[in-house]
Amino acid sequence: MELKLLSILIFLGIILLCGIIFHLNSLIKKSSKIIVSINNDRNELKQKLEQYNDNCFCHITLKQPIKCEYSIIQLDNKKVEVDKKAIGSIIKISRSGMLLETDFNFPLETKDVLMKYTFALDNTDFNIDGKLISKEKRNKDNRNYYGVTFLNIPSKIDRKLSLCINQAVSVHC
Repeated sequence: MELKLLSILIFLGIILLCGIIFHLNSLIKKSSKIIVSINNDRNELKQKLEQYNDNCFCHITLKQPIKCEYSIIQLDNKKVEVDKKAIGSIIKISRSGMLLETDFNFPLETKDVLMKYTFALDNTDFNIDGKLISKEKRNKDNRNYYGVTFLNIPSKIDRKLSLCINQAVSVHC
């Protein structure tokens, strides 16, 4: 009798384990489908972000300003040979330009002030020509803020800059 009872208990235990295994198997299959769906959604969102960034020139405000060396290369369509470089800080940046903070006071009465800008973003060095397009003097810190538009950026550099800005967005958010 005890042997029969033990056999029935073992049989019921095996049936119970089979049910649990079947249920776990179906949960694993459902989880796998969810994971695949999440990865597909993530890849789709990443593609949309890349397309968005390729089609617009959104700027980001950096949490920590980036050091930027610059030198004048042209004033009013006249080439300038200047060996000295000045240093400023990039406050905002986009694929099309940046906001540069500096102590130096450029007179924007001059029609065109073109400069060479050297900076590192996301451990990538950039040397980009740009034109001063606006100026703001802030009395609280007595510094000058210049809007700079980038000029003639080769597509390879533009793509690198875009990738670095995307990386900066994910790091700074």
